Amino acid sequence: MFILHKFVTRGIGVVSEKSIDSGKVIGYYYTRNHTLKSTDRIHQINGVSWYESYPLGRYVNHNHISPNLTAELDDVGLILKTSEKIPPHTELTIDYNVLSGLLDAYDDGTFKYDYHPEPINITKNIL
Repeated sequence: MFILHKFVTRGIGVVSEKSIDSGKVIGYYYTRNHTLKSTDRIHQINGVSWYESYPLGRYVNHNHISPNLTAELDDVGLILKTSEKIPPHTELTIDYNVLSGLLDAYDDGTFKYDYHPEPINITKNIL
């Protein structure tokens, strides 16, 4: 379902392997439980331990201009859903401000980072 791609301007990102319908749950960004597929990266946010999922939590990049993912909190963690139909070989991105708002992660409610679109030429999956 996902391909990891190395971008020049922002490192590794998650790319759709096939088309993904709008409104589809694609997985977790953070979980409260380390037994689910996660990295060993733990983020302490307001006294709560959040385990970064793999590959989504680790490699979904920020895009404040036109993100194609949104997030919701559920009993397990921070879930990612598509906000539009995503064509094959499209980078999956989210506005980190949405994440920080759901988790009350930043005092001023903003995540500062510039997004620079670049072409995707899939030659191999580094996943």
